Amino acid sequence: MTCGSVYIYFFLHFRRKPHNIRLRTKLTTLRLFFSIYFRTNYDGIDRSAKDITTKMRIHVFVMLMLVMAISGQTPVPTITPLDCRTFNASRIKLVTFDVFAALMDIYSSLYRNVPQAAPFLNSSQAQYFANQMVAMYAAYVNHVFTTAETRGMEPFDYVAEKSITSIVQQMHLEVKIPVNGTVFRDLVATWGNLIPWQGTTEVLTQLAQRGFQLAPLSNGDFVTLSRATSIFRPGANMSFIFSSDFPVGAFKPQPAMYAQLSQRSGLRPDEILHVAGAAIDGQGARLYGLYSALLHDTPLSGVKPCFPLANITLLPAVLGL
Repeated sequence: MTCGSVYIYFFLHFRRKPHNIRLRTKLTTLRLFFSIYFRTNYDGIDRSAKDITTKMRIHVFVMLMLVMAISGQTPVPTITPLDCRTFNASRIKLVTFDVFAALMDIYSSLYRNVPQAAPFLNSSQAQYFANQMVAMYAAYVNHVFTTAETRGMEPFDYVAEKSITSIVQQMHLEVKIPVNGTVFRDLVATWGNLIPWQGTTEVLTQLAQRGFQLAPLSNGDFVTLSRATSIFRPGANMSFIFSSDFPVGAFKPQPAMYAQLSQRSGLRPDEILHVAGAAIDGQGARLYGLYSALLHDTPLSGVKPCFPLANITLLPAVLGL
């Protein structure tokens, strides 16, 4: 294989299927490096061939770095899901939560917030606006972002502003809601002013008092998640904020979202329980090798969360409280 063919292979392979770039990068790199390794260490190879192979290694490495830079992601290793039967509540040190579905009643929140931000909307208009905000946000589930796509904004900021701009255009409200005007900014900020599900504050306070570290693991940006979870203070302070901000640059269930847990907390996967509010998140956490609980939703087929719960008030029992 020549250096030129390596360049052509990478260009054609990744240009066509960008959504699988991390998996394809990993598999292709393994093939290339194993091939190069055996060629370099073959007893009969002459010195000049070794020099060529070394140059090829450098070219492949540089090309891999370019692919990672373009995608804005680093490959995440495949992890075997933990067996739910090995769950031991006494080992759990960190409990993470999805914010927009597990902790908060997003629809009730936006039905309240949108009319407050834009009081000139009638009730049906406000409800439509709120429903569209959720639907357009949900369209980015499992999305991998680049800074080029978001124009330097954090992923959630980009999605929130883009969705509101689109809704304003659909409803012909450009005069009343100019981009970046006061009403526009207030509508974006509604994502950080949410109503918790019944019993949530009490459960989080109980967990905090028993020594568990708590943290949001959600698609929001750092500022939005910090504002949203501030409602639980001082009874339940957040030890970390795990957001979709760069360098993660992805929405769940992308593995990069779950990878940051151990990277930043220093904990092993079997010391973490993730509480999801959507089936795809509950499954995503399990596929990454975490224990997960699922609230308010029906598990997907295949790998399932360890603890499907009707509501958050059942969580303390899972943790042995």
